[in-house]
Amino acid sequence: MKRFNKERLYSLSIIILILAIFTGFFSYYIYNRQKSHLISDYQSRIKTEIKLINRLITNVMAQDCSVNVNDLLSIWTNGHSDIALLEVILDSGKIIFSYHNSQPDKYEFLLSNTLKCSNNTINLAIAYDSRHLTNTLNELRNNFIVLTISLIVCMGLSLWFTLFRWLVKPMRLEINRHAIVLREMVGYIEDLYNAMSAHTAILDDAGIITSTNKSWQEFAKRNGYHNDPAMVGQLYVDMVAAMYQLNDQISVLKQGIQAVITGSISYYEYEYDCNDCNQQHWFIMRILPVISSKPFIIIATHEDVTKIKQGLLELDRLSTTDKLTQLYNRTKLDNALSEEIKRAQRYTTQSLSIILTDIDHFKKVNDTFGHQAGDSALIQFSKILRENIRNSDIAGRWGGEEFLIICPHTDNTGATQLAEKLRKILAHSNIEIVGNITASFGVAKFLSGDDADKLLGRADRALYKAKDAGRNQVMIAE
Repeated sequence: MKRFNKERLYSLSIIILILAIFTGFFSYYIYNRQKSHLISDYQSRIKTEIKLINRLITNVMAQDCSVNVNDLLSIWTNGHSDIALLEVILDSGKIIFSYHNSQPDKYEFLLSNTLKCSNNTINLAIAYDSRHLTNTLNELRNNFIVLTISLIVCMGLSLWFTLFRWLVKPMRLEINRHAIVLREMVGYIEDLYNAMSAHTAILDDAGIITSTNKSWQEFAKRNGYHNDPAMVGQLYVDMVAAMYQLNDQISVLKQGIQAVITGSISYYEYEYDCNDCNQQHWFIMRILPVISSKPFIIIATHEDVTKIKQGLLELDRLSTTDKLTQLYNRTKLDNALSEEIKRAQRYTTQSLSIILTDIDHFKKVNDTFGHQAGDSALIQFSKILRENIRNSDIAGRWGGEEFLIICPHTDNTGATQLAEKLRKILAHSNIEIVGNITASFGVAKFLSGDDADKLLGRADRALYKAKDAGRNQVMIAE
């Protein structure tokens, strides 16, 4: 594009240069012709007046000088501004007329002429003033210079305006093409902006909202902002805190956004949950600066990750939940027990106890009623555990018909009371198909220097002690 325009500009410059040269030569030719005509006219006039002088003197001499020659010739000389008779001398040396002594510097060029009159040879001294011709020629030359320049300028401008469209046509077409492409791109970007599922806002360097997309506005309407869902001109942090129920985190949000604005961090990300139409949703807020933009802008997006979060939670639940009983599985119990032991080791004033329980004669239940009845018994036993422990307690299937209950902030007395409560409830329950079943319980308290194996070992020994003592009992580890 640039190269093409340069070629056109070069062509136009050459055309203007040629036109200027041609105009200059043409004006020079006209000037020389006018100059020649002026000089020729001037010379013809001089010749004519010289003839008149000759005739005048001849006539005067033929009248035997009865007329005062000096006065007559003076009158004639005074009446001619360009050509003057300076003196008339007879061949005998007698000066019959003299004029040049009065104005010696007025005339520039002299010429002489000799004529015969009444047997006398008369020498004439004639002068003519060329300054008038010179001034006239100078004025003519200046006028033609001005005319030439005016012609060149006028014709150049005319040609420039005539050829301007030809010169800029490719550029204009290219600009129009780029303008169309730009409009289409702006339209595509706007459509893409409004098609984004993430709630998106554009902020200035003061954190003021300058634009929001359709998803943002729809979310705002669902949450009560019907009058001004776009929120243009509002402070972003205040609007987000109110709309996404983040008033408790507003100071954290301000710090993160300010860090992005000042360039301390390249982006800011924050995960949170809120209610949308009385349903829990999870969002990830991302604050990204557009460094190359002038003026500086920030893009803030709120992406709904509810399905992903729910999937992760479900995956975590499946990975930590026993499929049959819906209690925690062995992996979850191992991790939970390890964490509670670390906490008890760190805070020595906090007590920790565990309860290990096993359904009595469960093999007999399977052999008598079948495995499906046994599974049903496990499910109902798990329900009893889940409904009768505290919210802080952690219950799970340890393996087979064996279950573990982790009791944070609980000593032997509290854990024993919970185990006895569960034993009595189970003993008085009527399990479908199977009927009445019992369970044995072993209680162990965390001691200094214990790890998971030592603590579980003591609980296991207490459990077997309860079984050996006749089952359906609660035993405390030593």
